[in-house]
Amino acid sequence: MTKITNNAAGVRVVNAKVDGKVTQVSLRPGETKDLDLIETKAMKARIGSGDIVVGKSAAKAKESDTGFKAEHHGGGKFNVTEGETVHLSGLSKADADAFNAMSPADQKAYVDAEKAK
Repeated sequence: MTKITNNAAGVRVVNAKVDGKVTQVSLRPGETKDLDLIETKAMKARIGSGDIVVGKSAAKAKESDTGFKAEHHGGGKFNVTEGETVHLSGLSKADADAFNAMSPADQKAYVDAEKAK
């Protein structure tokens, strides 16, 4: 059994073994269940996208909702990304380290404020 958390905004259905039979189990947004997950190609894609989180509690899944992080881009400069999306660029290492130390809510507020400039 593994903790499976729905980190998406809508209901997600996963395939799992329940009482020895493969069945579909619905997960509401933010809901976590202990399941014997059957991984399919579609399930692996959901896990890769972050919609379904395997092995973390709902609280941990919620922490990673924003997914912002400052990453080295080259030439001593850093970009703030969310997945493949670049939100800010040209940060110094000190600014990037400070950004990564912020809470997810503070990171979002910082990105919103910088984009508004």
